[in-house]
Amino acid sequence: AWDIGRAMASFPGVTTSSDMTNNLVVRGGNPSENQIFVDHIEMPNISHLSWQGETGGGIGIVNLDFVRDATFHTGGFPAQFGGKLSSVLDIRFREGNRERLGGEMELSMAGVGGGFEGPLGDGQGSWVVSYRKSFLDLLKERVRLKAVPHYEDAHGKVVWDLSSSQTLSVLGIVGRDDIDIKWVRDADRAVFDGMKYAVGANWLADLGADAALRVTLSQTGNYYD
Repeated sequence: AWDIGRAMASFPGVTTSSDMTNNLVVRGGNPSENQIFVDHIEMPNISHLSWQGETGGGIGIVNLDFVRDATFHTGGFPAQFGGKLSSVLDIRFREGNRERLGGEMELSMAGVGGGFEGPLGDGQGSWVVSYRKSFLDLLKERVRLKAVPHYEDAHGKVVWDLSSSQTLSVLGIVGRDDIDIKWVRDADRAVFDGMKYAVGANWLADLGADAALRVTLSQTGNYYD
């Protein structure tokens, strides 16, 4: 399902709480005790259609084409992590192409999405953006669905070399989702809306072969209605 949460469920000692969600249960712990970082920004949740207090949901927000690598700690966390008991998922996004413009589009039953990337200046930096939107609601009447999820998300990252030893990167992630559940009678219904976002910047300075300095400023939001 192009979902990084479901991919991590294949690790030893890890499973999902159900087939309907990517909430991770690590060595019997609660899904709320999983810590998530995206480019050093701590995010409480990176999934659409999630309930309050969860770290997962129906499907992941993160576009896997953005991911450079990810480290999943199921115990013995390094010193820079803390505050949770079960696991740490550390995701790092890649840079855009510094040499030429590029992009891709995808179309499936789940929706439509795509991304574009390119250089900044004379190779001093790069940018990459993506957007995805579901259209399962178009099938609602044809297959007589009583509950249809709708979601959309967008990512963006800009990297700029301030000097040969200093780099500044700016990241933005936003996801919105809703689901309208109708019961047997049209008068009985439940509507759920959610939105989550993260914006942040990382300044990295190389201090030589044995040291480096990184400063991260960020803001995250997680809303349920």
